[in-house]
Amino acid sequence: MKYIKQIIIYLLLPIMLFSLSACSNISKDPIKGKFVFTSSRTGNSIDVYVSKNKKVLLIAKKAYSPKWSPDGKVVACAVEGRFNEIGKDGILIIDQNGKVKDFFETERTPVKVDWDPTGEKIYYTQPKKDKKIYDEGIFVLDLAKREHKKIYGLDTESKITGISISSIGDKILFHKSDPGIEIYLVDLKNNETKYLSRGVNPAWFPDGKHIAFTTNIDENGNQINDAYGNIYKMNVETGEREAVRVVKYLMTLGLKVSKDGKYFYYTVQGDGAGQRIVVSPIDNEKVEIPVTTPIMTSSGLSQDHDPDWYQGE
Repeated sequence: MKYIKQIIIYLLLPIMLFSLSACSNISKDPIKGKFVFTSSRTGNSIDVYVSKNKKVLLIAKKAYSPKWSPDGKVVACAVEGRFNEIGKDGILIIDQNGKVKDFFETERTPVKVDWDPTGEKIYYTQPKKDKKIYDEGIFVLDLAKREHKKIYGLDTESKITGISISSIGDKILFHKSDPGIEIYLVDLKNNETKYLSRGVNPAWFPDGKHIAFTTNIDENGNQINDAYGNIYKMNVETGEREAVRVVKYLMTLGLKVSKDGKYFYYTVQGDGAGQRIVVSPIDNEKVEIPVTTPIMTSSGLSQDHDPDWYQGE
């Protein structure tokens, strides 16, 4: 019996040490603030949730692309008329408890939403009128005037599946597909657009000069590796880029950079098919701190994705 106990302890020791190490990493690097994200936690729809202090709260049903306002007081998200109580396509403004603060109707269902750093405008994309599988372009909504304006139109039949506004609001990143998967930059001061790189889901670093993005294709169209989890950092002024890390099971459309520039946060696919949101220090790729844990639903494990992190209270 004594010998058996020794074997059990020997087998469990690495797991215990790993657990202690993981806990110590989390305690040394606590995650403060609150996250908003979309998930299938109800089992039959995509809804918007807030995660704060390890508690998860449903705040908007059948909504997506949630983004915190710059002051962290409200969330903007996209809704489709046929699925929501308002019965109209548009941008919904709610507080962190789900109370509706405002609603802005759009011509068609918004696809992606992001705030201007002043909190006075919201940028969004919407589909074409005649071919809704493609996007028309990028629009800006003046909240005070309640006016919409197109600032960038696509000249090809493409999809815009990610936009990101710079920290001072002078530039917009977006990536489009069909054809190709490419990242572009729109300079709002001179109304110029330039190609940056192959890749998806570009996100700004707070300096307004560097971006992070993911890709598994090089500039010649060759596949880098089978894992779609290669994170790059790029200087948008010089074009210089470097490979930062490869993340196992990374869901590329969830990559973000924290406002203080110290963390990546993103969605990873679990072994059980569920998706969870994690935070990882940019200078320590060995640490992944969980923000959410998938739950079992009537449709399988929940898919937590598209996170946005406000680092204040």
